[in-house]
Amino acid sequence: MSGMPEPVNASSQGWSLDRPWLFRLALAWAKHAPRGKGALPRRLGRWLGRGMKVLIPTNAGAKLAVDPDNLDVYTTIALEAGAWDAHIYRVCAAVLRDGGVFYDIGANGGSVGIDVAKRTGGKAEVIAFEPQPSLAFAAAVSASANGFERFRVFSLMLGEADGEGTLYVPSHSIHASAVSREPGAAEIRCAVRSIDSLVAAGLPPPWVMKVDVEGGEMGVFKGSAETIRTHRPYLLFESDINMKRFGYTRRDLLAFLGSLCPYAFYGVSADRLLPIGVGGGPSGTVAGEAEGDVLAVPPGGEIPELAGAG
Repeated sequence: MSGMPEPVNASSQGWSLDRPWLFRLALAWAKHAPRGKGALPRRLGRWLGRGMKVLIPTNAGAKLAVDPDNLDVYTTIALEAGAWDAHIYRVCAAVLRDGGVFYDIGANGGSVGIDVAKRTGGKAEVIAFEPQPSLAFAAAVSASANGFERFRVFSLMLGEADGEGTLYVPSHSIHASAVSREPGAAEIRCAVRSIDSLVAAGLPPPWVMKVDVEGGEMGVFKGSAETIRTHRPYLLFESDINMKRFGYTRRDLLAFLGSLCPYAFYGVSADRLLPIGVGGGPSGTVAGEAEGDVLAVPPGGEIPELAGAG
């Protein structure tokens, strides 16, 4: 499994920003229903949405293809336009150089990678990784719809070493994880690759890596150790309660990354970056169980300004 895998091939022909009745119904339910805001849209998409080819606008003004199997995710994105992961793509786009390489690891429907590509005028090379096949396909359709020629999607799970693994997909696809977070989750057998293996096979090394894999971040970084040592990319990753299922803390994760590169760590909020101390919490604390998105800035790296970002 040491060669370069084939990216997902998809066309946006026939896809449209027009909203059919099914999407409008799902959107209205998600907005106004007192309960089941995600459950009914998800069921509608899976029962009646086969063949639906809908695009929705994103934060950055790009087009995002809707995966009918996960309609609940896209109704939320549509309702939160301007807020859905906006701080994530702003940080990533701010530190990408022209022509830089961006890895979107745990891409889900690809909204972050698509908005990074849009925000950088299509100059960034975006490489998205998503093991759920329908979501990987939707991300590839989105790249086609926007004319992003430097955007590739791989339907892979990333980890510490090459092989195979199981992805557990609960009711909400955004919570899919290599360690199940709820009983009865669907199981998908996936090819697993490490970043080091892919880079050795010819994948361009990243300038920025965004990692959101519901607790599996440590495994992804262990499989990226040589790439991180050599290329010192910016890292933007989720660090929350999901780590407990995998048996480590934020303190453990920051210590491991610090052993690879003398990073400076910052907590990421909607409009600012807060320095994080070596213990994993706000500067000067030892909060190893602290939560939230974290930006790792390599030596000499730019610290983006988020205040007033739009």
